[in-house]
Amino acid sequence: MKLNLDSRILQGIDFLHKVGVNIQPQDLAFFVDKNEILHKKPLQGIKSEVIPTEFGIKMRTVIEPGVKIDYPVALCFGNISHGGEHINEQELIVGEGAEVKIYTFALIGPGQTLHRKDLVTVRIGKNAKVELYDIHYHDRSADINFYAELNAYLDEGAYFYNLLKVTDQKSGKFRTKFYGEVGPRAVAVVEAKMKATEGDDVVVEDIMKLVGEEARGLSKSRIIALDGAKAEFIGEAYGEAPNSRCHIDCAEVVKGENVVLKNIPVLVSTNETAKLTHEASIGKIDKKQLETLMAKGLTEDEATEVVVQGMLR
Repeated sequence: MKLNLDSRILQGIDFLHKVGVNIQPQDLAFFVDKNEILHKKPLQGIKSEVIPTEFGIKMRTVIEPGVKIDYPVALCFGNISHGGEHINEQELIVGEGAEVKIYTFALIGPGQTLHRKDLVTVRIGKNAKVELYDIHYHDRSADINFYAELNAYLDEGAYFYNLLKVTDQKSGKFRTKFYGEVGPRAVAVVEAKMKATEGDDVVVEDIMKLVGEEARGLSKSRIIALDGAKAEFIGEAYGEAPNSRCHIDCAEVVKGENVVLKNIPVLVSTNETAKLTHEASIGKIDKKQLETLMAKGLTEDEATEVVVQGMLR
């Protein structure tokens, strides 16, 4: 039976509750199910245009200069039951001195075979501040091929924080690519928290280009790979400007058999005053932690999940 609009929103809210996001329908600024706009609330200081397409939407959002939004803006991009091809294209333009915190939720319902692309461009004006949290719920029964691309351009003195989190249910075949151009005295911090289970194939790629004097970048990834999973991290930093700095930090944890993990750093300096560093580790889940939890009555799988979620919190 075809779901009505209200029931799809409620189903999406239920998905979010399963990944620990305590959100209610009245908290939503926007909800789309593939290319059907179910909810759109006007917000002061934000101009947004959404165009439905055959396979998804094109969305352009402008935060006006000087606007400071003191509450999180929640946007849901769902595929509750459609399956097939799904493409979201988004552009976020943040004016000079503006401040905003945005939560975007990617929701994939049960029983689908889905090929999805999320293509996002963020342009951050001088001295503006943006925090972008991208939280995913992928139902275990779905067959998922997901490509997420985020391109960020930071003007002088801008600050950008981005968190990508896919830590519950399943990841599927998931590739995420971040590309950032960091201007003078701007700061870009990107963080990925991923869990890959049997059949999942995860690739995280971060590219930081420090193009302005005293630009700063930090790429931080935490990837957990369990039985039968594949995971790869590619971290690239390019120090092009005087006194620029970037650190790439990736920790990968493995448990089980038939797991493949890769970690590939690329550091390129074209300025003698630039400083680029990389820290990487691949290890196993602490055996003593598992034994302690199992002594309290948890099974090994339950204990592993508690440890994994603690690491990815």
